[in-house]
Amino acid sequence: VSGTPLSRTTNDNNNVAKIIPNARVHITTHNLDRGDALAVPVSLDSKNTTSSSRFVNPRSLQLLSDKRRRERMFRIKQSHLENKYYHLWIKQVFGRVSPHVAREYHRLKCLHGYFATWRIDWWYTCREWKLEIRADCSYKYKLYSRYFILWLEYVRDRRVG
Repeated sequence: VSGTPLSRTTNDNNNVAKIIPNARVHITTHNLDRGDALAVPVSLDSKNTTSSSRFVNPRSLQLLSDKRRRERMFRIKQSHLENKYYHLWIKQVFGRVSPHVAREYHRLKCLHGYFATWRIDWWYTCREWKLEIRADCSYKYKLYSRYFILWLEYVRDRRVG
């Protein structure tokens, strides 16, 4: 017995007092099959003597647990059926494509759109800027080389002339 409030013991009050310290315990033997006693702690305060005594019938505890078990099984069956018919309803309403697949498709299409917009923006801000700088450098190089060639012709003409 692991210190639970309701514990089966023999007719020994001391045994229960060792399991639950400072507990006033009533021992009952009525309505039990084997004749063993059921210890029911009335209060955990040993000074309080005015509390009413309670006797618990173990058969009623078993009936209570059976009822709870039946209720739990009923709730499990009910939730299973709700789940089953919910998915059937989704198939009837949405056809072959489930809402999850449709949402995922929409999300991917939005991502493609965002990526395309970002790529255009990146092209104008980064790649085009690099190409413009490259073109400016190439153009300046061609201009400087032409100026240099023209200057060489000018110097040659001056020497001859």
